[in-house]
Parts: sequence; structure tokens; C-alpha cells
Amino acid sequence: NDSPNPSGGHSTRTLLLSPKNTNLLAVSHGSNDNFDYPSGNPKTARACVKVFDLNAIPSGGYNYISGGWLAGYGMRNEVGIAFDGNSMYVFTLLSYF
Repeated sequence: NDSPNPSGGHSTRTLLLSPKNTNLLAVSHGSNDNFDYPSGNPKTARACVKVFDLNAIPSGGYNYISGGWLAGYGMRNEVGIAFDGNSMYVFTLLSYF
């Protein structure tokens, strides 16, 4: 099990395909708790948004923790994500509930 959140916490996930580069998939992942201090380390792969290239999927699939590109980290529970229409910037919206 390579899930970075096996103990629970904010189990929400949001998936979004880039409108400009439809091969890019953004995935948001919640933190383990409201005060998940270890998620300040990007290597935990929690409380973050990662982007994966669907045209370059490894033969065994992506490992979420070590694969993809880290678009942002240290975010508590981002459930709303969007790509900027003119660039590849990713915007997020935090859920307080």
C-alpha cells in the first residue's frame, strides 16, 4: 500500500485534467489531520497537489508518493483545484468542513 494517508485524516481527493495539456492530471490529497505538521515536508505526499503526465505512465503505474511533479504542498485539505486558463498555474480552494 503506497497510500500516504493510511490512518485516515482528510481523505478527499480531487482530479483535474489540464485544459491546455490534456495529458496532465492534477491530483489533490488532504492532510492526516488539521495539524499535520509532518506534511510540511513534501516527501510525505500529503496535503499537496501533484501533477502526473498521462503520456508517460510507467509500466507498473505511478507511485503517488515518489512520482509526478509537486505543484504545491503544506495545504490542509484542498478540494477545489483549477488550472489558470492562460498558463499552467494551479489554483486551489481549501475545505473547512
